[in-house]
Formats: sequence, structure tokens, C-alpha cells
Amino acid sequence: MRAIDEYHAELCEAIQRRGKDDTLSKEELEILRDTLKFLDDECERIWLRRALDRLARFRNMFLELDITTIKPTNELTLVRIRWEIEGVRDAIAGDLYESTFVYVPKEKRKYCDKPDLFGRLVIDQFPDAKDDIVEAGNCYAVGAHTACVFHLMRVLEHGLRALAKGLRISFKTKKGTTIPLDLQEWGTIIDKIESKVEEMKNLPKSRQKSKDLQFFSEAVKEFRYFKDGWRNHVMHAQVSYDVYDAAKVMEHVGGFMAHISDRLRG
Repeated sequence: MRAIDEYHAELCEAIQRRGKDDTLSKEELEILRDTLKFLDDECERIWLRRALDRLARFRNMFLELDITTIKPTNELTLVRIRWEIEGVRDAIAGDLYESTFVYVPKEKRKYCDKPDLFGRLVIDQFPDAKDDIVEAGNCYAVGAHTACVFHLMRVLEHGLRALAKGLRISFKTKKGTTIPLDLQEWGTIIDKIESKVEEMKNLPKSRQKSKDLQFFSEAVKEFRYFKDGWRNHVMHAQVSYDVYDAAKVMEHVGGFMAHISDRLRG
């Protein structure tokens, strides 16, 4: 509402100085068009229907005209524009009155709409996890803690599949048809990864083997922990989580995803 109130105040001041029947200059028309575009975008973002309809009628008064050649008209007087702006403001107020909004405490604003909640590297390496990372942060910010944990488990799925791909693990039907990893249960993938890690132990000794064995062994243990500690429960509606649970899971998931992002890509 600040933008429309500020513009309304400028109109009132212009009317006092120039009279109510004066018209806008070309530059002032451009400012008006930009103001209406901003208001339209904001109303569209939170779907203020009546305000959008009122803005559409207002824009139709002049936006189809070429701003570079437009001439002042009697219809677009300062008082007429003020009246239209007041109509838009009233429509916005009416829509807002009938809407319900969620309060986000100041200390939790940093979690809202944050695709890089776990760092830039994670989102660069796992771009498909972006939506769930954003939703996890948003749910935490508004106090939907169980939903937050749910989305965090979905973030981990991208890491689990990347871990399986890193070990060249695949699944096939009896007829030899490849089964996509995203159709496999966590437990099935983890079991296969653990078997692969056991096979790695029989490889000839080398520095690379030691690094790989340590990385994949620790990673699959973490996934087993995530699965048994949180994933199974939240996916089967067996438990609800509070703010402390969600914060703990978020910290753990964020740290783990950042760690595996050094080596894996989704």
C-alpha cells in the first residue's frame, strides 16, 4: 500500500499547485504507467482479484496509446486520476480485508524463498532440489515444522540418487529393462549402495580407493540414519515435529548436502 499512498500524496500536492483540471505531461504519464505496472505485478503475485480488475479498467484508459506521441486529454485530468487511484486503493483494501496472511517472525525471514538455503554449491550441484529446498525454508519460517521435515527428506532423495549414480548402480527388471532410480525405495537403494561399498573393500589398495571408501561409507551410513530416524516416520504419518526437531533436521540435512556436493552432482 505504500507505493499507492505515496503516489496519491503526489497527486494531491499537484492538484493544490496546478489545479484539479490540469493534465499529466508525457513524463508524468510514464511514471503513472510504471506505477500501475508495479501495482499490477504485486496484486497478481498475491491474487487480489478486485484490485486487478480495477487496475485493468484504469490501464485501458491510456496504456494502448503511444506514450511518445500522446497528447493531454480532458479525460486524464489530475482529479480524474486521483479518483481512479483511490478506487484502486479501495479495491486493494477490500481484497486484503478478505484475505488471510501468515505471519513470519523477523528472525525467520532469512528462511523465506531461499533456494540457496544450504549454500550456493548445493543448488548448483542439485538444481532439481531447488523447489523442495525453498519449500523446506518456507515451511520452517511459518511454523509448519512437520511439512518442513517432509521437504527436507525430499531434498535428500536427490543426494541419495546421486550417490547411487556415483557408484554406477542401476536396477533392472527380470527382462532387463532399466528401472529409474526415482522409482526405487530408499531401503532398496541403500542396500545396493552398501553392497557396492563392501565390494570396494576388495579392490587393490590406493589413495583413491581410501578416499572413495571413506566418502561412500560415511555417506551411506548417513542415509541409513536419515531413513530410520526421520524419513520413514514423516512419510507414513507416524509422528509430528516441533520447531526444535525441524531445526535439528534442517541443520543436519544442510550440512550433509553441502558435504556431498563437493563430489556429487544431481
